[in-house]
Amino acid sequence: MKQVKQQSYQFLRWLERFTGTDMVYLTKGLSWLFSAQMMGVLASAVTIIAFSRLAPKEVYGTYQYVLSYISILSIFVLPGVSTAVTQALARSIDGVFWEGLKLKLRFSVLATVAGLALAGYYAMQGNITLAISIAALGLGLPFMTTLNLYRSILVSKQRFATASQFEALSRIFITVVVVTTLFFTTSIPVIIIAFVVATIVVRAVTLLLTLRLVSLNTKRETKSITYAKHLSLMTVLPILAGQADKILVWHYLSAADLALYAVALIPVEQFRGVLNNLRTLAFPKFSTQPIAQIKETLLQKIKRFEIGITVVMVGYIVLAPWAFAWVLPQYVDAVPYTQVLALLLLAAPRTLLSTVLKAKMRTKELYTIRIAGPLVRISLLLWSIPNYGLWGAVIAALLTEVFLYVLYLGLFKRL
Repeated sequence: MKQVKQQSYQFLRWLERFTGTDMVYLTKGLSWLFSAQMMGVLASAVTIIAFSRLAPKEVYGTYQYVLSYISILSIFVLPGVSTAVTQALARSIDGVFWEGLKLKLRFSVLATVAGLALAGYYAMQGNITLAISIAALGLGLPFMTTLNLYRSILVSKQRFATASQFEALSRIFITVVVVTTLFFTTSIPVIIIAFVVATIVVRAVTLLLTLRLVSLNTKRETKSITYAKHLSLMTVLPILAGQADKILVWHYLSAADLALYAVALIPVEQFRGVLNNLRTLAFPKFSTQPIAQIKETLLQKIKRFEIGITVVMVGYIVLAPWAFAWVLPQYVDAVPYTQVLALLLLAAPRTLLSTVLKAKMRTKELYTIRIAGPLVRISLLLWSIPNYGLWGAVIAALLTEVFLYVLYLGLFKRL
């Protein structure tokens, strides 16, 4: 085994001549992050299969609709704090973690107020199912999002193995709770409450374990908190745009259509999540590297990245009909949509460009992206879904990614 490890190490170092990347660091990090991501893929698959076998499409569509409000309500809990804390801790300014935690807790009250107000609106409309479900989200979201800050500690300190293990165990626990609940009832409020409680419990445990495993110093700085507020403000439009497709499909089409669209999109999103692990690995590195060094090699690395992605994309397009017919026969109508949505994988490398901008705190460029991109996406969705139904949502997603890729590339070259 020692000889195999040595030969593997030598091979990875040799491979660096072609990739221009620290392959030892990349392989170690990716192996753990990939295992956690695969657990996420498996958890999503189990959840979809359980819903397809135990509940009608309308139930799964409503479930997805309610979950879309997690992202929307999280706007009030300052989602940019996580990135800013990760960036600061990567530079050993560990006291920022506690400042970020307190900041999220203070602002989380707004998430609860907004959730209860939205729940009140649906109650007045006579939709008690959505009212109870969204009220549960509003009450639980402050804890769900704040406790998740443990990941910033582990990623910034390059404890990828621990982060992956915690993430995998969390996914397993939440999935078991949701699926078990589904065996007893298809009531959306009950399922959502089970999801919220399970998430809070598992994230509380992982945060406590993380603080026992990693010792944090008391160094502080004010610019990280300022940067966190800027990042959070920047996320408002992207978050709304990211959930606009689900909300508009629900309102213009139906819960069953949303279920079909969600099933078509989820496998592609899971693949993109796997590819986005590179962003997690790159962020601590980019935070400490000079911008000139990054610009010298990154675009060439992205081109090589694209080749591998193309192979994955083609494989998925070919296998999708067979996989859906075997695993999700109730959703075979989603196959054409998911095959076209697979083209979104080609835009995955742009995540490295955005990571550079975040790592270097390029506030002006980030504001440009976070305003222009969402406005384009929302405009396309408002035009395409009423006119072209689900295909409209697919077209809007593809056109938005093309626009963002060009925008990111242009801003990166100007650094």
